[in-house]
Amino acid sequence: MPEKKRIRKKWTGKDSLESIN
Repeated sequence: MPEKKRIRKKWTGKDSLESIN
């Protein structure tokens, strides 16, 4: 399920941005 891994990576990136904020 590479699609789920891709979405998780995208979510992590958004989470990182919010965490830095």
